[in-house]
Amino acid sequence: YKLDGVSWIGSTTVFSSNLEDLVVDPTNDNIMYAVDDFQLYKSMDKGVTFNLIYTFPWLIKDFRVHSTNS
Repeated sequence: YKLDGVSWIGSTTVFSSNLEDLVVDPTNDNIMYAVDDFQLYKSMDKGVTFNLIYTFPWLIKDFRVHSTNS
């Protein structure tokens, strides 16, 4: 899904598995982060597109964005 204004709509982004976490940047709502198992994705366009930015060597169960350093 992706955020379209105030509503969530279906997205064409394909993740490697189910999302573990989805976080909106607290200082810029254009930026979103998604986590699925070992991979971290980032969107700069409110979730319209996501790009893989890092693959961790361990399973990610929780992800947070610092309020002043995202």
